[in-house]
Amino acid sequence: VHPALRANLELDGEAPVVWLFPPGRDRSLIESVEAYLETLRAGREFELLFDRHFGHLEVHDLVDVISFTRLVQERLDPLRPLFEEIALTHGLDWRFLAAVSYQESHWDTGAVSPTGVRGLMMLTNSTAQSLGVTDRTDPRQSVEGGARYVLQMLERLPADIGEPDRTWMALASYNV
Repeated sequence: VHPALRANLELDGEAPVVWLFPPGRDRSLIESVEAYLETLRAGREFELLFDRHFGHLEVHDLVDVISFTRLVQERLDPLRPLFEEIALTHGLDWRFLAAVSYQESHWDTGAVSPTGVRGLMMLTNSTAQSLGVTDRTDPRQSVEGGARYVLQMLERLPADIGEPDRTWMALASYNV
């Protein structure tokens, strides 16, 4: 996220993550934190939180971050008002739509895959037709169609599937 950030002090080896508490005899805060962490660890929640905040560190390197930052400035910044407008219309977060578009096309309005999907949201011809999209390479039509398609995928899922699994499954369906 911050490619210009540099380490000032590097520690040898791994260091544990620790919690610091104010000194004193009352251990109620410490006991509450320990109980909370045990509850998290007993289920999937701790693993999900850890992956959400640190999982990317195993996948992305400095070159990836620099490339992404460049694409944000060159491609996303001019498209942001469009994402914001369409997301607001459909009750979605504009960053969510922008993330889908990044995953699909890297915000390339003229993107075309070997399988024939096109545009910012990489819609197939048949999906575009079903959504009333006449020009998949038109940014407005592509994002509008992609937003409606994501919502269709969410609506098709059974009501008992909760978040975040609901969103993950909708995105997987979108990609298929």
